[in-house]
Amino acid sequence: MALPSSLNRYLLLMAQEHLEFRLPEIKSLLSLFGGQFTSSQETYGKSPFWILSIPSEDIARNLMKRTVCAKSVFELWGHGKSPEELYSSLKNYPVEKMVPFLHSDSTYKIKILTFNKTLTQEEKVKRIDALEFLPFEGKVNLKKPQHIFSILEDYGLDPNCIPENPHNIYFGRWELRRQNSFYGSSHCGAAETNPTRNHEVVGSIPGLTPWVKDPAVAVSCGVG
Repeated sequence: MALPSSLNRYLLLMAQEHLEFRLPEIKSLLSLFGGQFTSSQETYGKSPFWILSIPSEDIARNLMKRTVCAKSVFELWGHGKSPEELYSSLKNYPVEKMVPFLHSDSTYKIKILTFNKTLTQEEKVKRIDALEFLPFEGKVNLKKPQHIFSILEDYGLDPNCIPENPHNIYFGRWELRRQNSFYGSSHCGAAETNPTRNHEVVGSIPGLTPWVKDPAVAVSCGVG
């Protein structure tokens, strides 16, 4: 089923912890900010790669400011179950959406992220070189690039049976990593905080934030 023209595809890289809280949290945030899971996503179980349809980059950033369970979000340019499928997907991605990030005055780098497998440097270079058909016109800057692009490969969940080829390959523009942090010491972890944190009322009451787990911290901040 085709996505509404107003929605863009984003890839969430999920943390591999608190697995039982991931789906409820992301559903809650999509309900709060807008967006939906894509029909092409096969599972939202233990896989760290989740494809979402989100109206705008701002909404994707807002989601990352609130999430506990996601590590990073990428604007998804292409996806396939083989390199050939990925390249075909990338060639069908609208060029006008690429150009603002690939022009001659820009700087960039391409990263390789793999799940459940380690690649050699030679293998990484080969994958990056295979993307030469993309209209990159900017300069490579490995230290402080304006734009970061990532190839993400998923080799499944079984460390004792790692396939030769990935189950899924993604390519996207890195947007943001998780921004929240916790203050104070407590036995209340992210998973316990999560159900409360993602209700709008939490952010609307002055002085009440689930990110401060020790009331003494809030008091000292208020009088300091």
